[in-house]
Amino acid sequence: MSVTARWICAAMAIVACAWFVVGIRQAIDTSRASAIANQGNHATVAQEREVRSLVRGARLLNPDRQPDVLLGQVEAEHGDRVSARRLLEAVTRSEPQNVTAWLWLTKAAAGDNRLFYLAAFQVRQLEPRFPPP
Repeated sequence: MSVTARWICAAMAIVACAWFVVGIRQAIDTSRASAIANQGNHATVAQEREVRSLVRGARLLNPDRQPDVLLGQVEAEHGDRVSARRLLEAVTRSEPQNVTAWLWLTKAAAGDNRLFYLAAFQVRQLEPRFPPP
């Protein structure tokens, strides 16, 4: 094997390792954000700030929208419904089959009957056995 081929193989191995490290970091950040979001109580300002930071890390090179759903959940629970709606509507536009995003959109849509009923309808369409919100 030539020296050039060895350098190319080494560079490819380094890139592959870096990609795995990024993936592991994204999984850890998403898991930590999920743990905060699913505590069952309203998030504090500090917790919401931490979730925002974790979501930024989890978005790095990752097309998955789960971090956005988690942030929307925390924002809805914290009372920032405008930001929650904006995030969750973006998720439902890009992933119309994401029942979790639609469900959290029903909670973020308080005060907007049109959006609430649209989101509730989508939840029932996607998961007919799910109890009404």
